[in-house]
Amino acid sequence: MNLKISCLGGAGEIGMNMYLYETPTSAVVVDCGVIFSDPQQYGVDSVLPDISYLYGIKDKLKAVLFTHGHEDHVGGAIKLLSEFNLPIFTGKFTAALLEHKSSKLNINIVEPRLYTFGDISVEFFPAQHSIPDTYGVVIVADGFSCLHLSDFSHADPELLTRKIDCLLLDSTNATTESRGYTEDDVKQELYKIFSERSGGRIFLTTFSSNVARLGSAIDAAVRVGRKVVPEGASMERILGQAMRMGLISVNGKDIVSPKKAYKMEPSELVYLVSGCQGEPLSALATIASGERKAIKMIEGDLLIFSSRLIPGSERNVNFLINSAMRRGVEVIQADDRLVHVSGHAGRGDLKAFIAAVAPKYFIPIHGEYRHLSAHRKLAIEAGVARESCLMLESGGQIQLWDEAVVYNEIPSGRVYIDGRGGYTLDESAVTMRKQIAKDGVVVVRLLPDGEIALETYGFTLTDKQERDVMLEIINRDIDFAPLNEQLARVVKRYFKKQLSRRPYIAVSD
Repeated sequence: MNLKISCLGGAGEIGMNMYLYETPTSAVVVDCGVIFSDPQQYGVDSVLPDISYLYGIKDKLKAVLFTHGHEDHVGGAIKLLSEFNLPIFTGKFTAALLEHKSSKLNINIVEPRLYTFGDISVEFFPAQHSIPDTYGVVIVADGFSCLHLSDFSHADPELLTRKIDCLLLDSTNATTESRGYTEDDVKQELYKIFSERSGGRIFLTTFSSNVARLGSAIDAAVRVGRKVVPEGASMERILGQAMRMGLISVNGKDIVSPKKAYKMEPSELVYLVSGCQGEPLSALATIASGERKAIKMIEGDLLIFSSRLIPGSERNVNFLINSAMRRGVEVIQADDRLVHVSGHAGRGDLKAFIAAVAPKYFIPIHGEYRHLSAHRKLAIEAGVARESCLMLESGGQIQLWDEAVVYNEIPSGRVYIDGRGGYTLDESAVTMRKQIAKDGVVVVRLLPDGEIALETYGFTLTDKQERDVMLEIINRDIDFAPLNEQLARVVKRYFKKQLSRRPYIAVSD
């Protein structure tokens, strides 16, 4: 047996999930997602895993398996499949979401049977999560079986058709005790909250792909006699898809457009709004900040955050909460009322699942390092031998070779996408943007008369500082380097030594 399990993203971080299962002759990809961009990644809309490792094994690649339709698992699909013409195997709802991204994809909707890709066999294992048609993947090579179960709130080990040798399991809530609440509890709480409101609009924000939550909110709205208004492109698209597939049962008359809602009384409306992580260009951000002309939050309105806060989104979300509250809007979060239950299994459920599966090897996935570490401890408590609990982070590879375990590193990293022009940026370009934002730009111009002019952007020099820079240029050591390089080096040295700044230096004529 010779199986390599590689992590190109999603372990040691939240998001950008991508794994590779590889034998000497075959390989399958599991998921290819994006990660939320950091506010300090100026102009970056999404971040994808670096897939350069795949070029070295392109003749082995057989298929891409998508576990479910969340963007942190499918958001990089188009980029991946534009480089590698591979068939996709996934659930029905995920297929519909992918088809919206591109009609040219070779998508196969999975059935309860065995699929064969070279010397790798695959079965899809049904699981429950906050989005329909979520699956784990059982991957078998040379009689050795792995269960890859990333996002899940519940899964029945009794449905497994074979003994699992290696279990890779969702670590998101490995530090959180199981609360025991269900989506039905959230539905009832939303109904109570909606019933308590006699006036004003209700704005509820959650992940657009959380179809169960959308259904709960719609049910509560209809029961109290309010119409539902979807706001945001992803919200409108996914809600429409869920309704067409019968995943949400609602009379079409209970869903109204933003244009029609504008003419209705506030007490008649519930808005389902995308942007629960405070994304700067999202529907929620533009509404809460007052940028929308047609719809603004006002005193008497209610804003419900029916989602968890992803690490890194705190600043954006807090900004929106403050903006809404300044307008007199009441805000309810998961700490205030039962408006959210996690789509990920907690500690008790994780431990019970590991014990029921009883794998020889255990690899925690899908989480920051603290989640992975806590999950490893749970697995040991559940009966897995300490030496068989293996840690794998992005850029790492575990090779299971007969009874040996070998750790390798593979090419990995991040690819940044500037969505406004579809530009692909590397790490150096993002670093340059950060540098410019922090320390500004200095342009050294060579004038036709032989003089030199200095221009600064993002900060202003005093007259003395400008004279000092010019003196440095005039008194520079002459060498054989091109004049442009000489000038850039002198100016850079001055700013670093005298002003503790590292502006971007550009020399032009």
